[in-house]
Amino acid sequence: MARALWKMISQRSFYSMNISELKEELDRGLIGPRVLLSGARLMDESSRDAPEYTDRKNYPFWYFLGKQLGVKKKAFHIGPGLGLVPYCLLQCCMISDWVCFGGNKPFITKNIQERSPHTRVSFYPKIEVQPRDFDLALLTAEYDYDAAKKFLDTLWNGLEAEGLLVVDYITSEAQGEAFRDFCGVRNREPIEIATRYGAGIIIK
Repeated sequence: MARALWKMISQRSFYSMNISELKEELDRGLIGPRVLLSGARLMDESSRDAPEYTDRKNYPFWYFLGKQLGVKKKAFHIGPGLGLVPYCLLQCCMISDWVCFGGNKPFITKNIQERSPHTRVSFYPKIEVQPRDFDLALLTAEYDYDAAKKFLDTLWNGLEAEGLLVVDYITSEAQGEAFRDFCGVRNREPIEIATRYGAGIIIK
């Protein structure tokens, strides 16, 4: 089973992503958030009933995105929170290294290794030192305009050619404006997904 999954997803690339399929699966709600997050570690178990965790277009998006990604070497993640984004995404793809800036280290580590025991988890101490050589970049917390712009530049500069940048909260005023300005400067037309907070995807 695991060998067959590896063979299937290793044949994918970012350019073979089927965005229509991703959107259709998200709209159809083919997997519910309660099932998806059933084994995830949260700060408080009662929070599973909060809208963030029950919205069928929030964490399920990352699960369906994972189905499109295949095998990747290294992800760099700014704003990982409790590690629930990688927890969902790694159910459908394989990434050898997951590097984080910010978030709750014990929860992130436990949630990632719960889904992908062989993924190495590490934490970047200073964003001022440019991280390099990753092929998936994630910005999944909400920031003001200046911080979002700084983080987007950092993620983009460290991405390899054909790497993927995924940004959450693009419907928020500040982060959405930073993302649109960033895409304009980089001459990229983003793919936008109607998730709970709005997600944008661009390829380097």
